[in-house]
Amino acid sequence: MTTYKTLPGTYRQAGREFTITKRKGDIAFAECSDPSGGFEVFRVHRHDGREISGKRIEPAEFIPSANQWGSHGWSFLPSERDRAEAKFDELTKA
Repeated sequence: MTTYKTLPGTYRQAGREFTITKRKGDIAFAECSDPSGGFEVFRVHRHDGREISGKRIEPAEFIPSANQWGSHGWSFLPSERDRAEAKFDELTKA
């Protein structure tokens, strides 16, 4: 069984810092620390290790890429916390 480096509790996305405040299985809920920020809900992805420019990258979890947003990740405005919570609940009940 592969051991993955766990997704850190904070990450930067589009120049803003987010903190994962809830996680259930592979579904995460994150809040932006910027007052104009908002929320993100996403499926945690994994890779089994890679080699980039001759350097070995260990297996790890990661955030969906920009082109996966809308199918594996969703952004919500600061005023849409209820919608973000509902999306998290929907995905964790599936």
